Amino acid sequence: MKIIYSDVIGFCPGVNEAVYACKKDNYCLGEVIHNSETIERLKMLGTQFIEENDIYSTNLENEDIVIRAHGVEPKVYKKLKDAKANIIDKTCPNVKKAQILAGLYPLTKTIVIGDVKHPEIWGVLGNNPDALVFSKDIDEEAIKMISSNLKNTSIHLIGQTTLLESTYNNICKLFKKYHNKVLVSNTLCPETKKRQKALKKLCKKVDFIIIVGDKKSSNTNQLKILADNKEVPSIIVNNAHELNLDEISNYKKVGIAGGASTPRYLLEEVYNMLAMHVNVLYNKKVNICIK
Repeated sequence: MKIIYSDVIGFCPGVNEAVYACKKDNYCLGEVIHNSETIERLKMLGTQFIEENDIYSTNLENEDIVIRAHGVEPKVYKKLKDAKANIIDKTCPNVKKAQILAGLYPLTKTIVIGDVKHPEIWGVLGNNPDALVFSKDIDEEAIKMISSNLKNTSIHLIGQTTLLESTYNNICKLFKKYHNKVLVSNTLCPETKKRQKALKKLCKKVDFIIIVGDKKSSNTNQLKILADNKEVPSIIVNNAHELNLDEISNYKKVGIAGGASTPRYLLEEVYNMLAMHVNVLYNKKVNICIK
């Protein structure tokens, strides 16, 4: 068996900075990133996680509180200031850019492409409550109807930072096809695009891919979609213990990839467990390829 790592693995810089801002005895508003393994580690180190509804019931005066990488709404900043908390804002710079752009063009109708249940989108909408949100799965007929309804208004498009580049570009093209006044903001995260590009490359080299990450993580799920689009079998696992080792051992070339919120050590644990299983139980040689 040959095991090949994706070219780009480990935390992205924004995630890395947010995670390391969480220290013993400080607070974090919501999950700092979508990775349950990391959250449990931080809890063990003493980070206290609270939600927006807990702000006034928790004594936060002069306490450090980290704003998660996904960002928050303006009203949440006000609550934290009212509570006299020391705000450590670790909103991803790309998310912050999307938030600012959402409120930058008041004479247009802003349309956000993304998951309305994701906290990143909540922060974007907080900067423009009149914006519309549509799923990445919006079809051409729906875009045609929306464009017709907004024919007398300019449209401003914003994409969730973790969308597949091809998905966002196709949606933008369709809006431009049916509407003559469309402004497109490039809000896709460069780090996410790097991982997507690396996964495309990996798909050409392997016949199975293990994607390590949390299923709540948007960027991790986009990697799975990309592998599906390339017709390469894949799975998402939180950690090595979720592997179906006997099934995976049937493949000759296995790739290992991870989302921007997946720490490198989790991918290494997946490799170690798979390599040991193949060596010990099947007496097969395992070759590792970093790139």
